[in-house]
Amino acid sequence: MKRFLLSITLLSILLLFVACDRFDQDYLVVIKVEDFISTFTSTTQNALISHDTNSIMAFYADNYMNNGIDKDESRAFYNQEWSNNVQFEVTLLDESSLKYSIHIFDEDLNVDTQWEDYAKKIGNTYYWYGDQENPNIQPQAKQVALVEVLTALWCSNCPDVEHALDAIYANIPQQMIMLNYHVGDQLTLSDLNSTPYYGITAPTVLFQGTTQISGAGQTQIDQYQTVINNIISSDADISFDNISFNKESNKVTGSVKINTHSNMSFENTYLRLAIYEKETDKAHLITHELAKNVVRARAMVDLSDKDINNSIDFTINFTNTLDDDTYLVIWVQKNVSFDAINPETDRVYNAIEMPLNTRR
Repeated sequence: MKRFLLSITLLSILLLFVACDRFDQDYLVVIKVEDFISTFTSTTQNALISHDTNSIMAFYADNYMNNGIDKDESRAFYNQEWSNNVQFEVTLLDESSLKYSIHIFDEDLNVDTQWEDYAKKIGNTYYWYGDQENPNIQPQAKQVALVEVLTALWCSNCPDVEHALDAIYANIPQQMIMLNYHVGDQLTLSDLNSTPYYGITAPTVLFQGTTQISGAGQTQIDQYQTVINNIISSDADISFDNISFNKESNKVTGSVKINTHSNMSFENTYLRLAIYEKETDKAHLITHELAKNVVRARAMVDLSDKDINNSIDFTINFTNTLDDDTYLVIWVQKNVSFDAINPETDRVYNAIEMPLNTRR
């Protein structure tokens, strides 16, 4: 019996040493969050006075991040000098999210600090986890939806399509760009090829260079919002900056820097540009509404052999007089062939627009 008790005692001492050697987290086993808060509060109150920062940091997750403060920065805060009169308290703010207020008050050192923090159960215990927000790291931007429409002034069904898209655009003007290509009327571009890429008849809508929906029935129109929502909720693989341009009498010249946010090949990839007019003086033959978002000129630069680390130059030539309500649209698009769409490979990576009535 003595030998059995001795074995149990030795095993307990061994486990105690192993636990004490793991300062950061694993020796803490707290099932209830109330126990976690109580233990953390009493431990921290004593540890601040005894300068035992390791005991405090054992309650923090390794990937702790709270309003830009990580675990190492929290350690540095706790590691400062505190008086014997320092007071520490934790107050529950929201039970559902485990949101707490932490308050340290040291009158002797003129310190009165309070912040909000979040606990989270990880494994078999709780840790301080923070809000996981770092203001120094910007979230990846979402894609802007590029919606290209094959339309015409003579097309009886086209206004229904354009009205439906206008209604969606009204709710997300910063997340959607609409370009209307006219066919068979006085607004038709001279270089517009009527190929399956834009559709073989009006109205046809092309979303992000990939999804093509033809017709103006309610079944087709009901699909627009879902397709656009999927686009604008997806991360953008590229973004644009350092955009500069100069509008001359018959052309627009400029440059743009393309920033990539993922590993991507620029084979069969193009910088595409369009100048469109918000509202023209040409009216629909049936509704008598003035044609809107009409593409007046366009250009394309093959990026396959370009150094993406440098700005990309472009030139857009035009023959029509551009009014004050004209806009420049820039996008990057992968297409093996513009005669057809391959949903497996073809897509628009992102797009941006800006008014042409100012010099940049």
